[in-house]
Amino acid sequence: MKTELYNELNLYIEKRYKPEPQVEYMRAAKCAYFSEELADHECSIAIKEIKDTFSEHLLKLIDKKNLSDPDVYKKAGVDRKLFSKIRTDKFYTPSKRTAIALAIALKLNLDETNELLEKAGYVLSQSSKFDLIIEFFIINDKHDIFEINEALYYYKEPLLKD
Repeated sequence: MKTELYNELNLYIEKRYKPEPQVEYMRAAKCAYFSEELADHECSIAIKEIKDTFSEHLLKLIDKKNLSDPDVYKKAGVDRKLFSKIRTDKFYTPSKRTAIALAIALKLNLDETNELLEKAGYVLSQSSKFDLIIEFFIINDKHDIFEINEALYYYKEPLLKD
């Protein structure tokens, strides 16, 4: 069974992996982080469209899915202290791996995951095997952190949660 899954994952990565950085993704991330320094019109539009912070958006998703905070942070492998920091500081930005783990715990689809990541200034990139592995599992509706970590380990990529 695992062999079949990894064969599918290998094909998925081979078709999509582009080692060079993609300008549009980098531009969006740059706009999100350096909005004060950039006077670019496109950046100001992108910043205006971001209505909720990561924390606010995450909490709305948890409520929308009728889950409790412990349900989500335990499933994501996030400790209570870190989750409390995310909950109480609306401007706190978690690491990309933590944000992805929370998206997986919420069983978000790819669009919802990208929207949540965008709130923290991240994107899933075609130039990252880590990101492609995450994308593959989300697209195939496989939201098991342990199974994802197993695949990440197999490809010598950093784990979602150590």
